[in-house]
Amino acid sequence: MTKEQLVEQMKLEGLRTDMLCKDSAIPSECFVVRRNGAVWETFYAERGLETGLRAFPTEDAACRALLVELRANAAASGL
Repeated sequence: MTKEQLVEQMKLEGLRTDMLCKDSAIPSECFVVRRNGAVWETFYAERGLETGLRAFPTEDAACRALLVELRANAAASGL
């Protein structure tokens, strides 16, 4: 799964796509999936802080893990 496919899957499931940061230099108040050297990272960005940073070997693994987290976040928020 790529970032683009992640967004499409979010749309299919009715998840808010604005929860996912677009390619912003300074992401804020959103979930992020990005490449950092040889790994892919996911985290929540808020006021310059990276909360829940996780590293994955592939974009596919990172996107799939983030989708699980986004689903859980939406369920907890009642969205």
